[in-house]
Amino acid sequence: MAEDVTAVSSEGSRQMRAPLQGYPHPQSRQTMTVGKHDLHRGPFLFLAVLAVMSLGGCAARPAAAGHLIEGPVRLGEMAAVDGPRVRPDRVVEDSRCPADVRCIVEGRLIVSATVLGGGWSKQVDLTLGIPVPIADGMLTLVDATPAPIAPETAARSAARFTFTFQGGR
Repeated sequence: MAEDVTAVSSEGSRQMRAPLQGYPHPQSRQTMTVGKHDLHRGPFLFLAVLAVMSLGGCAARPAAAGHLIEGPVRLGEMAAVDGPRVRPDRVVEDSRCPADVRCIVEGRLIVSATVLGGGWSKQVDLTLGIPVPIADGMLTLVDATPAPIAPETAARSAARFTFTFQGGR
């Protein structure tokens, strides 16, 4: 069997003889032209595919503590609420009744949160449905899911909290 031959033309192109993959006659050869810059595309293409694959994992990650979210947030995430920013830090109390149980005495949910404004921050305990004066308005914890949040379980880390702020500006 003859060796593959590579020749370089005056334009910088290379002509290569290589066997055709899957061709019925293994002795036949195909000639193709490859530009001098085409040889460097392999590593670049590999890095580009690797970068796209690594960015795909970003969508699945929870938001970082400094990233603002409009809507329900988990413990440690920062919520944007028409003025201040609110980060729920921990569940202090959750004595609400489970969704499938009828209770005689209504329980309550208290969440310790950090509230940040222009150049200030403040620790507050927010009780579900009760407005708290913050700066020049009222901050309220308006929803928490799931209900109730069992202590020290996976459900607690999956909990989402919704806040509203009225006033100010």
